[in-house]
Amino acid sequence: MPILALIKKQFQAIAELLETLPAGFVQQKQVEKLSEDRRKMSEGTLPINWGFAEVMAYGTLLNEGHSIRLTGQDVGRVHFHTAMQCV
Repeated sequence: MPILALIKKQFQAIAELLETLPAGFVQQKQVEKLSEDRRKMSEGTLPINWGFAEVMAYGTLLNEGHSIRLTGQDVGRVHFHTAMQCV
């Protein structure tokens, strides 16, 4: 199994892309808190949680040119963190 690693700059660049919202998009207050926490996680000032790690894994694969297909129960329920990234 290959060992995967990102340098800090790559990690932060991918996180920044994932945090970028369309112009004029207004987040709900709860989502703003989630976005702020993810920004802090990408800076290293807050420990990374499972949801952010999952989103970063998707972002990393996409950044490397891999396609991602979401299937299973998460797609049916449209988990909050996944839905937020599909805006």
